Amino acid sequence: TTSSAGGMGKPPWGKTFAFPPKGGLLSDGAAWIANMAEELFPDARHILDLYHLKENVHAFSKIKFGMKEDKYIPWAEEMSDLLENGLTCGGNRERLSIFLL
Repeated sequence: TTSSAGGMGKPPWGKTFAFPPKGGLLSDGAAWIANMAEELFPDARHILDLYHLKENVHAFSKIKFGMKEDKYIPWAEEMSDLLENGLTCGGNRERLSIFLL
């Protein structure tokens, strides 16, 4: 089990590691990782890595634009670029709000 106060925790397989009391867990979004993370780090925020986030953006854009390459590719590339380079202006935040929780 893990320490609820943060610091050191000892998972079932015995390795000791340090983690913040509230932090993030970066993963590829696999269900088994999310399940394990929920058990070991119940207060951690789950963060999808950029590669897999962009992969999901492209999959979503195909649905959004009905597989029309002239529409979905530019939109997916634009959204991916905004995600990769950060939300530097307020307008971008609204444009990406579909992905933000």
